[in-house]
This record gives sequence, C-alpha cells and structure tokens, in this order.
Amino acid sequence: LAVQQDPDYCFPLRVEEIEILREAQRQNSADALAHYCLGNLMYEKQPGVAVREWEAAAALDASIATVYRNLARAQVEMRRDVRSAIPMMERAIELDTADPRLYYERDLLYAAAGVPLAERLAELERAGDVVIRHNDALGRKVVLLTQLGRYDEAIDLMQTHHFRRWEGLGNIHTTYVDAHLLRAQQHLVAGRFSEAITDYERALEYPANLEAAQPFTGGRECQVYYLMGQTYTAAGDHSEAMRYYELATTVKRPTSRSMLDYYQGMALLRIGRTREARQLFDGLTDYANRRLQTLQTGSSIEFFTKFGSRRALDEQRAGAYYLLGLASLGNGNPSNGRAMLYQALEHDPNHLWAREQLAQLSRD
Repeated sequence: LAVQQDPDYCFPLRVEEIEILREAQRQNSADALAHYCLGNLMYEKQPGVAVREWEAAAALDASIATVYRNLARAQVEMRRDVRSAIPMMERAIELDTADPRLYYERDLLYAAAGVPLAERLAELERAGDVVIRHNDALGRKVVLLTQLGRYDEAIDLMQTHHFRRWEGLGNIHTTYVDAHLLRAQQHLVAGRFSEAITDYERALEYPANLEAAQPFTGGRECQVYYLMGQTYTAAGDHSEAMRYYELATTVKRPTSRSMLDYYQGMALLRIGRTREARQLFDGLTDYANRRLQTLQTGSSIEFFTKFGSRRALDEQRAGAYYLLGLASLGNGNPSNGRAMLYQALEHDPNHLWAREQLAQLSRD
C-alpha cells in the first residue's frame, strides 16, 4: 500500500522507521521508494549507508528526480567532487523540470566548478518562469545579471518581485545595493552626475519587497556617502562633496573589519583626519593577514553543509586579498594594491568590487 502512495512530503525521520523500511525492502525487493526514504533518514548520521540506499533506489527506478539530487549533494559533501555531482543534478532536472530549487542548486555547483557567468545565466533563463517561483533561484539570476553588468535588468527584477526572507536565504538587499552602486559608477564615468546621485540615493533604501531592514550598524552608508562625495567632487561641487565625506565619517559601521573601513578611511583622508584614516587601513591590513593565515592552516570554519564548500574557501581568500588591496590603496601604495586585487580575482574571478576597483584604477 505504501509504495502506491504519492511520495511527496514523505520524509521518515524516526529511528523506529529504519526497521520498517528494511522490512519493506525484504517484503518487496523492487520497492525503490523504501530505499529512497531510508537514504533520506540515514544521511545525516550514516551518509555512506544513505548513498548505497539512494543508488539502490536509482537502480530500481530511474525516474525519481530527488534521488539524483541527493546523490549530487553527497558527491560534494562527502567527496568534495563537484564535477561528478553536476551530471547527477542535471539528470534530476531532466526528470523534474518544474522544481525551481534544482536550478538554484545546479547553479551553486556551476559556480563551484568555475562555469562562466554567461553560461550559468543562460541556463537559468532557459528555465523561464520556473526560476521566478523560487526566491533562491531568482536570487541567483539577479546576482548573475549584476556580475555581468546588466544592472537595469537586475534592478527591474528586484523592483517587481517580492523576495521572502527565511533561514538560509541569501540577502538579496546586498545585491540591490551592489547593482545601484555599480550602475551609479557607470553614470559617473559618463558624466551623468544627477543619474549617479539618484542611484546612490536608492542604494540607501530598504524596499519592503526585499524584506530587509536597516541594520543597527548602518549597513553600507559610509560606502554610499563616500561615493556620493566623489561624484560631487567630479561635478565640481566642493561644498556638497565635503558634506558627504563628513557624513561618511560619522555613520556607524560594523564592528568587524570589512571594506567599509576603507571607505570611511578614505573619507577621513578627504577631510584631513589622516592619522585616524591610517589606523583604519593598518587595522584592515592586520585583520586580512590574520584571516589569510587562518585559511591557510585550515582552521577556519568551512560550510560543508552547502554546495560548493571548496569554492566558499576560495571566496574567503579572495575577500582577504581584496581587503589587503584596499588597505594598500588607502595607504598610498597603488602598485601593491593592484597586486592584491589581482590576487583576489585569482581566487574568485567574480568578485564584483575587486573588479570594479581595478577598473577605477585603470581609469585614474
């Protein structure tokens, strides 16, 4: 009777059910569902057993999409083998083209394997409206559009869709800020100062449809205000530029080290508070060096519970090199700054702000 039921939302989790499912296998050797469910139950504590159960399920019934999705996940989490996981995930999508989460998880695998951005975006676009039905999947599309410089499209999606917040969901507001700031930089380079200011002002907003509230530490205000100061400087409005540089030095920023230290430090330089600026840059250097040392010794926390953990470590290293690059630029050492920024891109070719900083150095 059980094997004839719809398996949706069937997820055994009690110890007592292990023997029930094994008995089901003894009674019916062709019961793929019993193997599939037992694999789900065993994976957290006995992943090797779970994989054998899923492989048995696939051998009996090759049409259960989630079996291949689960095997893909196990390839990454148990064996760190992203390349072998990708065909399994693609097989899952072939079997269930209507599950948007599969597209999200496949893109995580593509990112970990270094698949080019344009190819990844093309796959999500090929899925059509399916991606729109899932916050995470649509969020990946928005991130890719932003990374590829298609800011108008990214912003349009963030304006027209409601992104729900729940545990494990990426913060789409970060991408919202990135897209507006990077589009503003395009306007600035083209001399469209008023358009740039408009985008900077929008980057300060917290739209209700993104379900993000302004953090107590001020979010990225000091970055935005410093960039607005630069825009007014380029436009020849010195007094307004100084007002925004001052604002950038007074807003709160997170207590942990980040790129915001650089922007606040640069604002301090602009208003003549050199000693305070140097303290920020030196603190950023010390933090980034310690971070790299921690990553090299392997004692950092690795998020093995999600796809692409190896790439996650590369992204962490890229972040540390990016901070070293910013600190060098702040301390008046552009050659070392460039070298560190290139190191960041070596570890993460898609690091938005390392790429933007290098582009700005080239323009200067």
